[in-house]
Amino acid sequence: MRGDTFDRALTSLDLAPEPGRVAKLVAIYREHDPAIALTPDAASFLAAAQAAGRPLAAVTDGPLASQRAKARALDLAAVCGTVVFTAELGPGFGKPHPRAFEAVQELTGRPHAAHLYLADNPGKDFGGPRSLGWATVRVRRAGSLHEAVATPDDVDLEIADLSDLAALLGLPAP
Repeated sequence: MRGDTFDRALTSLDLAPEPGRVAKLVAIYREHDPAIALTPDAASFLAAAQAAGRPLAAVTDGPLASQRAKARALDLAAVCGTVVFTAELGPGFGKPHPRAFEAVQELTGRPHAAHLYLADNPGKDFGGPRSLGWATVRVRRAGSLHEAVATPDDVDLEIADLSDLAALLGLPAP
């Protein structure tokens, strides 16, 4: 649940969810260095794509401090080379706006149809890249936040695991 998580947590501790207290908790949450890692299938897929010489990019959405911390924790710059933070593009350019995907195209210099976008959130992930003619693949992981959300028509393929995509793309085993 999002939106009032800290209010509910404070209330459960018999503490008043005062705006200043909630704001401080939100700031701590957004600015902490997360202890996260890629899922094993994602790490294998990215290694295989790198070994095959496939250019990779990440488009990340949300508060800039949070997204930078996640990108550092996952070492996305080394894994993908290109990381586009939608928050750096200015207000109104978050997903599903196509601007971040246009930035990836500018950096790769490849035609629209040469791009494939892989994501998990049907609510915001696919409209932007699809509007540019990119292929789209949804990862619907068991137990994920968006698992129960229906896959929209603007998704070309749905998979449960990135090993499925690696096989479809003919990527070598890492």
